[in-house]
Amino acid sequence: MIFHRITLTNLFSYKGEQTFNLAPTEGQSSRLALIIGRNGFGKTSLLNAVKLLFLGTEDKNQRRSMSRSAYVLGDGGKWSGILNRQARSEGATSCSVRIEVGPPDHVELVAQRSWTIKGDSFVPNDEVLEVEVDGRPLAGEVAEARLDEFLPRELVPFFFFDGEEIRYLAEASDVRRAEAMERLLSLSFVNGVENELSGLARDWRREVLPAEIQAQIASEEAKLTAITTAVEASRVKAADFKEQKHDAEEQADKVQHKMDQLRRGGGLADSASLEAEVTASEIRLQQMQNSLAYDIATDAPLIANPSLVAASIGPLAELVDKKARSADSVIETLFKVLPERLFNEPPQPRDKLSGEQQKFYETKLRKILDGFGISDDGSTGLLGDLDLTRARHLLDQLRGVNSSMKLVREHRARRLREISGLKAKLDDLKADRREAEFGSSDAAARYAEYETEYADLQQQIGRFSGEIEKGYEHADTKLAEEAEVKRLIKSLEKQVHDATKADNRLRIAVALRESFKEYRQVRREAKREEIEAALNRRFNTLMSGHSLISVIKVDEDFYLSFHDKKGDPVGSGSISHGMRQLAVTALLWALKDVSGRPLPIIVDTPLARIDRENQENLLIHYYPNAAEQVIVLATDSEIDERKYDLVQPQVDRIFVLSNPDGETTSALEIKRGAKHAPAWKAVMNG
Repeated sequence: MIFHRITLTNLFSYKGEQTFNLAPTEGQSSRLALIIGRNGFGKTSLLNAVKLLFLGTEDKNQRRSMSRSAYVLGDGGKWSGILNRQARSEGATSCSVRIEVGPPDHVELVAQRSWTIKGDSFVPNDEVLEVEVDGRPLAGEVAEARLDEFLPRELVPFFFFDGEEIRYLAEASDVRRAEAMERLLSLSFVNGVENELSGLARDWRREVLPAEIQAQIASEEAKLTAITTAVEASRVKAADFKEQKHDAEEQADKVQHKMDQLRRGGGLADSASLEAEVTASEIRLQQMQNSLAYDIATDAPLIANPSLVAASIGPLAELVDKKARSADSVIETLFKVLPERLFNEPPQPRDKLSGEQQKFYETKLRKILDGFGISDDGSTGLLGDLDLTRARHLLDQLRGVNSSMKLVREHRARRLREISGLKAKLDDLKADRREAEFGSSDAAARYAEYETEYADLQQQIGRFSGEIEKGYEHADTKLAEEAEVKRLIKSLEKQVHDATKADNRLRIAVALRESFKEYRQVRREAKREEIEAALNRRFNTLMSGHSLISVIKVDEDFYLSFHDKKGDPVGSGSISHGMRQLAVTALLWALKDVSGRPLPIIVDTPLARIDRENQENLLIHYYPNAAEQVIVLATDSEIDERKYDLVQPQVDRIFVLSNPDGETTSALEIKRGAKHAPAWKAVMNG
């Protein structure tokens, strides 16, 4: 299968109708199509347009963190929308992408996805997919299903990709990838039969259950559907926040890079003394703030309520006086009784006290009794529960606060003004330090803006992390509920029933299901082994001069793991981006080898992060053999004259992109000769 033509109309940077004629030149077996253009000339727009045709705007990965409406219509200054801006300003209201696909000798399938822009609103019905298979038109869900049959949407990133991002495919966590791989490897039919047999066995089992049990099972299955929907919603929400977090992290890195550039490109003034002043001022400010915070925490309630303090003094003074009189009466009674009983009633000490000693102890006893806040006045309420000592202490404190209230408030206000002044001075010192560090006030101001932006982004990242965790926790909770509901359904199905009615059918269905299951597992394992062998063979072709990775293993869900010569896992942090890119490239090549279902490949930035020797391996070995058709989107620095000479024998079509104003991409095809592709200078000169 190859692309015969790709047509973009008013989509992204392509104004009007722009067609890439990619049908093979008559008499040529070359497989490569080169589309060369500088950055911003429309290469990525072409890649995204093809992905958009297969995925639609419903795909969240395609539109990243934007809503469908914002992605289609635009999002202010952040994103201009999918309709070409210049075309829209001239009154255009629709845009589209169209592909014509089939074997090299004829077109078999035509698909077009179009969007109609109605003012400032967008609804899903404004997006239309039309598919034509061998002249027979399809639309709606049938068209989507046929397009998905041609290329499962989960596998689109494996066939149309940016070379700088392909390494992430090795780490992707799409739970549907294994199912998509089975479809690509023609295993899904067996899986479908197996599922149908499981469904039949379940239905036959339930036929003989009492009606009330069947109703209960139906109710639990409705719960199960709701739980499944909730789990998927939580995962989708977490994935959205994950994308937003990734975007924020990327933006934070860019801001950090700008800050680093300002540091490196700043003035040469010595800012050491200013740094010392800033540090000293920060320490002093912290000390003053801590001291004031402690004092305010102590007396703030009193200072903030002067009328309440004044109103409390009178009642408290009366209470103290009343308690004092009561205490005096009790103490006088005790003083009359205690000495007599203490000194005269038996038992007595062996050595009798002298009169002078008795008088000493009587005086000491009176002083001790005077110190006790003895209360028997019957006072109640909040203050009435205070003993005399505490009541007197509180009265003294309130009188002190009341008399010094004005001075204390003035003192606090003065300290606040001092703190504000020191903060202003500190801000000035920091500004001076930035200006000394960066050489100009403009650079310092930009740095301050970047600091604020960076801090805001870090806050966003923290919030997104919390939302991601919350989403996964909610999904886990729902999964636990799901397991419990499934357990209940199984227990209901096992209740006593007339087994003879369904016994024969069940036995046959279960036996067939197990047979197909075993067959699928055997075939799946065989395909996995084929892919693993082909992957390692292709990786060794592409990757030269390395010893870190000895074997790449493919697990049952088709995820990759890397191992050294001893068989020990190699940590992902030890594997370079370029090496990971080559590993995923080898996986794509292996899929083409094993599936027997060749599909066209489009790659943007094909040689990103790859060293020179391995670039040559890609150009000589992979791109000419990766698929029946490989469309390479590259800059003239990625594919220079030397690299062009390496692939020239395999090149069939060459297009050079032009986009003078950033909004009107056009493609000029450079015609090849009868036997050879044009020379590099001819390509560059158009």
